[in-house]
Amino acid sequence: MYTFKTFFVLTLASYVIAAPPADEPAECKPMKEKEEEISKCCKLEAVTVKEQAAFVDCMKLVKDTDKKGPPKPEGFECLDDCILSKTGSLGSDKKIDPAKINAAAKTTYTGDWAEPGAKMIEKCLAQVAENKDKTVCSTSGADVYTKCIFRESYINCPEKSWTNSDACKANKERVIKCPKTLPYIGEQFKAETR
Repeated sequence: MYTFKTFFVLTLASYVIAAPPADEPAECKPMKEKEEEISKCCKLEAVTVKEQAAFVDCMKLVKDTDKKGPPKPEGFECLDDCILSKTGSLGSDKKIDPAKINAAAKTTYTGDWAEPGAKMIEKCLAQVAENKDKTVCSTSGADVYTKCIFRESYINCPEKSWTNSDACKANKERVIKCPKTLPYIGEQFKAETR
């Protein structure tokens, strides 16, 4: 079940420097005081070596490190675009390839994750189609896809993998209520990517 953490890395990579949406109400802001606890609400395995290598390769392509906002690797519209390209999720047209995503999902989402994983993929691919021209990664929609997978994985985390604490329940409710917010942004990850 590394996918949640994978897309956590991909999504955070895109949003780590970006400010939260200005139009979100205060109750939609991340629960910074509970950050450590809520980042452990859904138990996950490690990101694969292939995904780690793609992230590192893409970060090496970022030339303008002084720029505000998410890093943009040379030759790509955005960091998510680069990572999905290097992990084989984009077609030759530089768009997300649903067949490749679905094939990878069959080996990624197994056991308790199989049913919610299939639904998440379907929902997130639909979101890409709906929002394609309104994104940073306008050709591929990779930013929409990775943010959606991160949110949906947190919301749909199987019971066996979920910590049912008050903070976890409250954060899940916040994420469900606030469609533009992320479940959390880990301070450790932010420090590692700067």
